[in-house]
Amino acid sequence: MRAPSSGTVITASLSVEGKAYESVQIISVQIEGGHENTAGAEVELADVDAGGFASEVVDDAPLNIGKDLEIHLGYEGITGPVFSGQIASKRLIVSQAADTRVRIGLTGVLLGSSEGIVLTHQKDLLTLDITVSEGAVSGQTICSGTSVRVGSGLRLNGVSKSFDWRDYEITGVQHLVEAGLWTTTLHSHTHHDPE
Repeated sequence: MRAPSSGTVITASLSVEGKAYESVQIISVQIEGGHENTAGAEVELADVDAGGFASEVVDDAPLNIGKDLEIHLGYEGITGPVFSGQIASKRLIVSQAADTRVRIGLTGVLLGSSEGIVLTHQKDLLTLDITVSEGAVSGQTICSGTSVRVGSGLRLNGVSKSFDWRDYEITGVQHLVEAGLWTTTLHSHTHHDPE
């Protein structure tokens, strides 16, 4: 599996209790997953039609604490689930200078492909930071948003002979959607020194 190229249109959507929830605008999404794909997430929402937003989101049933919520991300209108969990908190932000916003805190699990991913230098990689220590190589890779789970394999291409085509295990995944961009940060590890 390859990471999508940057510059394509990001699509983000929510479903609550299995039904699409479309009466809000998604401002940002942050998801962080680790061991056994357990994850936390925060979604910032704004009103689409500027009517009764604070009351609906804070007081009404669709986004009550404990409700099941799924986050779908993708490109060009085609999305897939990347997170499933329960609403754990709601934070209302009211400002005269900006739209009323609500931040929804969630706990749950990462969803997405368990298929390995190949990231190519100057194509898929936005940032790469690799550390070599006794008997191990670990790193952090930032790429265009891609749906992948902890425990999946990662291979690099075009970085250097020492690091290319080694089997890295993804040990942490972070998704960030903000200002029309979706990036994924992958934390990875392997037990073999580069040659």
